[in-house]
Amino acid sequence: LNLLKEQNPDVIHERFHVPNPHSIKICEKLKIPKVLEVNSLYIEEGVYTGRAREIALDQRKKLFEQCKAIITQTETLKCMIEKLTDKPIYVIPNGVDTEKFRPDVYYGDVKKELGINDEVVVTFVGSFKKWHGVDQIPKIAKRFERSKVKFLLIGSGELFEHVKRTRTDNMILLGAKPHDEIPKYLALSDILIAPFNDEYFKGFGFWWNPVKLFEYMSSGKPVVSYDYEEVRKIVRDAGLLAKPGDLDDFIKKLKHLIEDEDLRREMGRKGRDIAVKEYDWKTRAKQTVEVYKLVL
Repeated sequence: LNLLKEQNPDVIHERFHVPNPHSIKICEKLKIPKVLEVNSLYIEEGVYTGRAREIALDQRKKLFEQCKAIITQTETLKCMIEKLTDKPIYVIPNGVDTEKFRPDVYYGDVKKELGINDEVVVTFVGSFKKWHGVDQIPKIAKRFERSKVKFLLIGSGELFEHVKRTRTDNMILLGAKPHDEIPKYLALSDILIAPFNDEYFKGFGFWWNPVKLFEYMSSGKPVVSYDYEEVRKIVRDAGLLAKPGDLDDFIKKLKHLIEDEDLRREMGRKGRDIAVKEYDWKTRAKQTVEVYKLVL
């Protein structure tokens, strides 16, 4: 509170989270216009139950009342928020550092160190959590055990040990890596996958805006994922999208790209072009500043 008084900002940009009683008190005292960034509603996901849910609901209501405007990442989430408040809502999706994530990032002898020769490299990057569908990758990889394909998995989380136990011989698990190292692994890859788990989204729909998809496309590689509306808006013609929940269709789409190098290159170029023109964080920053101007 004292630091904010010293800095005396024109606008407060707050990342929404509940419970958050301190933010409510600070806003009451300082009377500075606040923009609330809402990337999850939490309560609808079942994060809180019982008394904790009651507290979260009350604090969410107060946070929405205090803000001058709301920024969110997807139109789907905007529709959900509109049912809870009449405050203006602006959609500003996630983005990517297009200078950091590039097709020409130097990766040196990394392929050799990983034991990769002339195989097609299919890579997943992300947390090993249920909604990412990472536990499906051993099943996917098994279909390609007799093909010249390697599956490279980067990340950690609650499902890591399960994936490790069920992995196939054509899978390489690297564990978590610093974010600065991720671009070289994407650059050495041929196809990048995001096999989101449909079971996780049946209760409240797919309203996420995964950063991985922006980084995949900026790296100039084709994407294979599932055909959720919010995924489709990002990927467009830069990949192949399977019917949600249909693992066989996902494998079919992946096989098509594995066998068609020209299509991989074409989709990779399209993804890179879209990322540079529309998805750079600099563009997102300008869009955010415009919202600040509206609340002043």
